[in-house]
Amino acid sequence: MENDRIPDYRRILFWEPHVEVGDDELQFEFYTSDLTGEFEVVLDGFTTYGKPITIYKNIIVKEESQ
Repeated sequence: MENDRIPDYRRILFWEPHVEVGDDELQFEFYTSDLTGEFEVVLDGFTTYGKPITIYKNIIVKEESQ
């Protein structure tokens, strides 16, 4: 069978409850579910001084080319 796996339609693409940011730039690499479309990535957290921080970024997930 060509595609013999169970489709994955979860909406949470990545979850890491504890990330320490040391530089101005931070990159994540992750795999998505089988859902395609535009998604909003939200990073919520606190600075070392306790100030809340929220960052929003939109990503587009396209169907995999074979």
